[in-house]
Amino acid sequence: MVYGKHKIQSKLVLTTSCRWCYISNFTKKSNKDGLIMYMAKKVSIIIPSYKRADMLKKTIESALKQTYQNTEIIVVDDNSPNSEDRISTEKVMNLYLKIKKIKYIKHSKNKNGSAARNTGIKHSTGDYISFLDNDDEFLPDKIELQVKKLEELPNEYGICYTKFIRRKSGKLIDRGVENREGNLTREILMGTFYISSGSNMLLKRDVVLKIKGFNEKFQRRQDLEFLIRASKITKIAHVNKVCLIINKDDRQNTFKNIWDLENNKRQYLETFSDFIKELPLKDQEDIILSQSLLSSRYFIERKKLRDLIKYNEENNISNLLQFKHIMYLVKRKLLKQCYGFNI
Repeated sequence: MVYGKHKIQSKLVLTTSCRWCYISNFTKKSNKDGLIMYMAKKVSIIIPSYKRADMLKKTIESALKQTYQNTEIIVVDDNSPNSEDRISTEKVMNLYLKIKKIKYIKHSKNKNGSAARNTGIKHSTGDYISFLDNDDEFLPDKIELQVKKLEELPNEYGICYTKFIRRKSGKLIDRGVENREGNLTREILMGTFYISSGSNMLLKRDVVLKIKGFNEKFQRRQDLEFLIRASKITKIAHVNKVCLIINKDDRQNTFKNIWDLENNKRQYLETFSDFIKELPLKDQEDIILSQSLLSSRYFIERKKLRDLIKYNEENNISNLLQFKHIMYLVKRKLLKQCYGFNI
C-alpha cells in the first residue's frame, strides 16, 4: 500500500465502526468516540508567548486535546526576564512540567514574535510545523484534518489552512469564508486572499526551512510576510471546516498611528518588490492601492473624514474606490464574514 510518499506493509482489521481499514507501522490511537487514528508524521506546534499569560493555559490545552496525538508543543517565552509577564508565564508553564511532549524555552530578552517563532522552529523535530498564538485555540481535529489533507495531495502542496472564527470577549466578531487552493501568491499580495492569522497555517517542514523561517525585521504583519514567501515555493490547501478560534484582545499589538502603518506599507512593498514586478502592470498598481486602502482604515475607524479625504488624494484613491471599500467593510460587519477586498 502507498500512503503519501511511503510504501508500507499493510493488513486489514475491523474497526469499531465495522469498516475495514489499513494499518501498519502507523501509531494507533483511540479518541473518545472509539475511532482509530493513524499518525505517521510528527507535528510541532509552536506557541510564541508574549504577555497575555492569563490566556496561555487555554491555548496549551487546545493543543494537548488534539485528536492527532503525534505532536510536540514548544512554548517560546518572549517576555523580558524578571518581568511580571515572565513570572506569570512561568506559573502557567509549571502546570505542565510532567508532560514530556511540552518544551518550554525562555528568551534572554524580549525580541519579537518572528524571533520567538524562529526559536521554536530551531528546537522543533516535527515533519510538519504549526503555529499557535498564545491567545488562540485549536479545535480538536484541526491538526488531524490538515495532516490528512496534505498527505492525500501531491507533493507540491505544502501549506494547509482551515475555516476560522474570530471572537472578542467570547462574542463572535466574524468567520472566515476563504476556500481557494493552489498557487495563490498573487492573491495574497493583492490582499484578496485572507486567512487572518499565522495560527491557521500548518506547513511541511521542508517549506519552512527553505524560506529560512520568519523575517525578524518585520514588527507587524509577520505572518503575512512569511506566507507570501512560502506560497512562492509551494501550493496551498484548504480544509472546509472551522478548526480555529482567534481571540481578539485590546492588549494585542496594533498600529498606534498612521505613520506606523505607512512605514509598514513601505517595508512591505520594498520587501516584495521583486515578486510584485513579475506581475502585470495593472496588478502592480492594484497592490499599491490595496496597501493604501488598508492604511486608510485608520481614519475610517476613527471617523476622521477630513484626514481620510486628504489621504485619498495623496495616494490616488478615487472617491468611488474608497466608497466601494467602505461598503465592503460595512458588509463584512453586517454579515459577520471575514474575507479580502477585491479591487
